[in-house]
Amino acid sequence: PQPILKSMIAQTIFSVSDNESKPIHTGCLFEIEGSRLNVVAVDGYRLSVRRETVEGVPGDMKFVVPGASLREIERILGDDDDIVEIFPDSKNILFRIGGTTLITRLIDGEFLNYRAAIPKEFEHEVSADRQELIQCIERVSLIVSEKLKNPIRFHFDGSYVQMSCVTAIGKSYDECPFDGSIENLEIGFNNR
Repeated sequence: PQPILKSMIAQTIFSVSDNESKPIHTGCLFEIEGSRLNVVAVDGYRLSVRRETVEGVPGDMKFVVPGASLREIERILGDDDDIVEIFPDSKNILFRIGGTTLITRLIDGEFLNYRAAIPKEFEHEVSADRQELIQCIERVSLIVSEKLKNPIRFHFDGSYVQMSCVTAIGKSYDECPFDGSIENLEIGFNNR
């Protein structure tokens, strides 16, 4: 459905590299394994992976779609549940979205082994209400500009995470409860 593909693109496209020295990373990897579609983007600093279950896939495949083409596809995609048809071959890919057909050249090369960059086990694990966490991050991010990408600091203490950011504009702070317990851990994140 269109909203799912639109969401998958939106949640990965910001990590696409704009550095032409590695052209393969200027696009998103579409990796189909069984009934699972993974969309992956990397720019040397960030790694974004979005997974969904899909139907009607003829077999396992991998291909890299240029970021510029995906931005155009994201713009075309609607909010209705119409199916998006995707037809890749060795050099090109065709997207059929309602009455619109977009054909683009695939990027050739070896994409980063993103699975090696994601740890199998974690020292700490917590869970939080997704919507509440997103709202806290958005509130703290209000003072972050695109030019100065100041990180949002997460300070885990007990069963709360305290989020803060300091920029030339000012300071922001919020906190969010989570399930689990971590004592005195601080990490920084890009707000995107």
